Amino acid sequence: MARKVNPDTQKLAMAALIESGIAAIAKDGIDQISVQSISDGAKNSRPTFYSYFGDINGLLAEIWLAKADYWLALVSNPETSPAAMNLSDKALNRTITEILAASHRIPEVEELVQPKIASWWSQFKGETSIAQLKTIWLLAERIGVTITDPVDPMVHQAEFIEAALKMIPDSYPSLPKPITKAELPAVSEPSVIGESLDTKLMQSAIAVIAASGVKSASMARVARKAQVSTGAVYPRFSKVDSLVESAFGEAVNEVVKQNFGLLSGSSFTAEDFGSFVMAGLLPERKIWRNFRVEIHLGARNRPALAFRMAENLRETNAQVATRLTTFPIPYLTKGPIPYLMHAVGIGLAVLQNAGLPVGSLDHRQISKAMTEVVNAANPAK
Repeated sequence: MARKVNPDTQKLAMAALIESGIAAIAKDGIDQISVQSISDGAKNSRPTFYSYFGDINGLLAEIWLAKADYWLALVSNPETSPAAMNLSDKALNRTITEILAASHRIPEVEELVQPKIASWWSQFKGETSIAQLKTIWLLAERIGVTITDPVDPMVHQAEFIEAALKMIPDSYPSLPKPITKAELPAVSEPSVIGESLDTKLMQSAIAVIAASGVKSASMARVARKAQVSTGAVYPRFSKVDSLVESAFGEAVNEVVKQNFGLLSGSSFTAEDFGSFVMAGLLPERKIWRNFRVEIHLGARNRPALAFRMAENLRETNAQVATRLTTFPIPYLTKGPIPYLMHAVGIGLAVLQNAGLPVGSLDHRQISKAMTEVVNAANPAK
């Protein structure tokens, strides 16, 4: 005769495992958790975990189901300060953000994320375009800051936008002429230049990471993607982390070079900012978007990679700062605005993967409005 299980006991055990999963992801990252550590944290057995969730992906799906509504309300509220969140909400924010960011490669989660995001977004359909953009940019900035923080905590400088967004009226006028795809900068995926085996391996690493995450970028898989034997990799890269770091450096340099080459003048205008945001959301940059998100998630437990990424980000920001003559405010151009461009780019990539139609919005409108209110609030001296 089968043993009866008390429903209340089941609920308590499942809730304990979910809370343990949230704590584990917040501490170690979405790709570093294990059934054993989560079971131990919840003071439950591995068989109990498997009976409720099946596997780690099942747990991620259940965390999303249980907490997504609360998280969306929390992080899309302009009156909520990320810095003032209690420890529980900070852990939840990091966990749900990472689940959302990785959902594009986890079918069990993606099939839950997209309808939830669509339902959440439906409440903003009747609002003005600028009101919609304010909500999107707030959420994107917060997602981008959360994902980037373990790599470079200086990214919190991007949070200056939260006060600026509040100053933009919902009645801010739309731009007179919508922009077409043909008028956007002609971006493309980063391509490691050359025909050598090294460049093929780095290109393969970029593709594997974009599709499946850093943890999946084993030497064997990258070699197969490049259609070479695993043995051919090791004389060139002593370990997979060296290959990942090299691939990241090459990809970033190529994208930055391409972006600056597309500028018609010597500086970004307010509308250039929005145009580049829109171009970055085109299908031509999908691999780059996913690669950049995944490399940030993967860097959480790879100190050398995180260090190199932070260095590269600060170097790129310094280059961007030299073009920001639209903002005659030195303290903003030297850090906050370049970090904002980075954070919003990552956040919008995550939201687009989640099914939000961010690519159909005219981001020039919000970048123009933001420039005006920031300049008005910080007159040049």
